[in-house]
Amino acid sequence: MSSCTSTPGSERAAAIRSALDDAASLINAQHAQVLFSVIEMKEANLHRSAFGFSALRDLLLSQFDFTYNTAGSIAAIARLSGKFTILARAATTGKARIDQVAYAVRQLEQTPAMRLFARTPFQAPVPSPFDASVECATPEAMVAEYCAHATFKELRRHLDELWASIAEEAELFDELGEQSMQRLELTPQGNGMWALEGQLCEATGRLLDKYLQTACPPPRQEDTETDEGGEGLLPAQANRNAEALHQLLAGYGSSPQA
Repeated sequence: MSSCTSTPGSERAAAIRSALDDAASLINAQHAQVLFSVIEMKEANLHRSAFGFSALRDLLLSQFDFTYNTAGSIAAIARLSGKFTILARAATTGKARIDQVAYAVRQLEQTPAMRLFARTPFQAPVPSPFDASVECATPEAMVAEYCAHATFKELRRHLDELWASIAEEAELFDELGEQSMQRLELTPQGNGMWALEGQLCEATGRLLDKYLQTACPPPRQEDTETDEGGEGLLPAQANRNAEALHQLLAGYGSSPQA
C-alpha cells in the first residue's frame, strides 16, 4: 500500500505560487483605490482644472509612477465608468482585475450597438456560471462575472460570443433605430461650468441645429470685436450655440405653454 507524498519541489512551488497570488491581490487592491480616486477626479473635472490635463492617462503617466499599460487601463475604466457602472464597480471594489475590466469596457464601447446590447436587460435574469446564487440582469453584469472569476482567455471568448450574438440580432438593432442609440450627458465640472456630451439621431440633430441658428443668428459686422491688427473677430460658432441654447431654455422655462 503506497501513500502520496509531496516532494520538496512541489511544496516550494506551491509556497511561491501562494506568495505571488497574495502580492498580485495586494497590487490589484491598490490599483482599485487609485481607480476610485481617478473616477472622482474625472467627475469633478479636476484633471483639467487642478492638474491641467485633458487625458487621464497622460496625467497618470506624468504625475505618478505607473506603467503605460496600467495608466491606460485605469484611465479607460474611469473614462467609461458612467456608461458601464457595473464593470466600474467590480474594478473599484477589487472584485475584478483592473486589466480585465479595462479590456471589457474597451470591447463594449466599440460600437453603439454593443453599448446598447450590453446594458439591455435579459428577458429574465441569468445565473452566473461561477456562482448560481448570483443573477445577472444584463450582459454587462455577466461580463463583470467573467472579469471577476474567469481567465483572460475565457473573458475574451465570452466577449467574442457577445459580438456573434449582435451579428445574429442585426435586424433587432435595426428596428430599434437611431432614437434608441441617442444619449445626452450633462456633468457639473466643479468650477461653475457644465460639460455637455452626447450623440443625437438625424432628426433630433437637425431640429436642434435649426433652433440654435434661429435663436441666435450670426452677429452683425458692426457688433464684432477687433483684434490687435484691427481685423473684425466674429464670435465662434460654438460660443453662439451655447448662447442660443441658453436663450431657448430660458424662454421655454418661462413660457406658460411649456
